[in-house]
Amino acid sequence: MGLRTGEQMAIIPSDIDWENNILNIRRSITLDENGKKTIGETKNKYSRRAIKLLPVMLDALKEQKEIYDKL
Repeated sequence: MGLRTGEQMAIIPSDIDWENNILNIRRSITLDENGKKTIGETKNKYSRRAIKLLPVMLDALKEQKEIYDKL
């Protein structure tokens, strides 16, 4: 899908439009000056985007959501 690692790690279920099969990329996880993980905006304004999900991608995200909901 062309996502940066930090963008992938920052995805949460509310980023997904389940009805329209769209993944909204709005944030990223990066390391601060002390090496601690921090959640912030994407690398630049063009990195904030909506990605149309293929059925196989949607299925994988649904499986991940089931795991996330158990936490």
